[in-house]
Amino acid sequence: MAFALNRAELALLEILKEEISEKENFGGHILSVEALTQVMQLAQEHTVSGLVADAVIEGRLTVAPVIQSRTETAKLMRTRMNHLRMYHKFATVIGRLAILMDKHNIRYVMFKGMAVARFYKSSYARTMGDVDFYVPDSSFYKAVSVIEQEWHIAIDKDDIDKHFCFEYEGIRLEIHSRIETFGNNRHQRYFNRMIDGSIANEKVCFELNGIGVERQAVFVSVLSPIEDLIVVFKHWFNHLIVEGVGLRQTVDLAVLLQSYKGKTDRNRLQHHLTEIGYLDAFLAMAAMMKKYFSLSCVDNLFLLSKKDEIYGDMLMATVMESGNFGKLAYKNHSFGVMKSFETAKIALRHCAKFFWFAPTDILCLMPKRIGITLKRRFEFLEKSMIFL
Repeated sequence: MAFALNRAELALLEILKEEISEKENFGGHILSVEALTQVMQLAQEHTVSGLVADAVIEGRLTVAPVIQSRTETAKLMRTRMNHLRMYHKFATVIGRLAILMDKHNIRYVMFKGMAVARFYKSSYARTMGDVDFYVPDSSFYKAVSVIEQEWHIAIDKDDIDKHFCFEYEGIRLEIHSRIETFGNNRHQRYFNRMIDGSIANEKVCFELNGIGVERQAVFVSVLSPIEDLIVVFKHWFNHLIVEGVGLRQTVDLAVLLQSYKGKTDRNRLQHHLTEIGYLDAFLAMAAMMKKYFSLSCVDNLFLLSKKDEIYGDMLMATVMESGNFGKLAYKNHSFGVMKSFETAKIALRHCAKFFWFAPTDILCLMPKRIGITLKRRFEFLEKSMIFL
């Protein structure tokens, strides 16, 4: 399936490719002020405006003519500062959480978000959403109790999708008792064993390079490369199937593929993907990354076929039409009944379109995921009605 990218989309992808690349190319691209305005609008729709702003401020992207670009540069500087402030806020909260978990000898791992942002050229340029962390069943309720007691907060224990939600210092956190949900029980059991085995056998950490984290070095536990890649991919694919997914989560995947080059055992990765029923979906994603993000590193992991390339085009077309969490594709933008039904309609269309990517899980899981999404939207609507 061939599809055409417009000029703004092509320009944005070129900028993002440079941000993913290991090379330090300064001033490699020149945009007019008018073109930058179009690119920034698209970047905002896909929640990657921080990456574009950082590229301009750091000189990796040139805007001409210079005199006309001063106003736009000032706007980009504000965008960059807002991202930097939010990054520091997240770093502080994550640092305190890591210290708290270590203090009580609770095993945990952070995933997505800051765990991926550390691989970007400028970690703060990646737009933050919330904080996701996983605690194995054996320590889950201990972790919940410790957080409530030491942070003096009440955690919402409405377990919609195997996680509890709470807020701390203005940041939303989700504590997960299960990282990902599968429709097939055999796939679920294999995935759970893979994650828990990785946490038990290999402790992987990164040093949090934030400001205001208790003035001490903080090491945050994360997943090992293969498990990390699979988790971020599975989360990306879930959103793509249900409501759609934009460039922010797609770039996360590209950054991980690039960062884990040479650190990923291809046989082990393929075995895990086969056992959870997602090898074909991953191959299509890899083909998309190779064609649209110039990630030749996928050739070290897979031998891609023509079918994978065709499926990769289908994925990219859906990413570009969706925007962040599918917002571009929605006609209804309020959290009402009509949007809930539109979500179900989009999900059913995507399930049919991508069925052969992961047939077992789409057949078994997607009714659950659609139900979870609808339940969340109806609960939001009910809470809104209370305040009317």
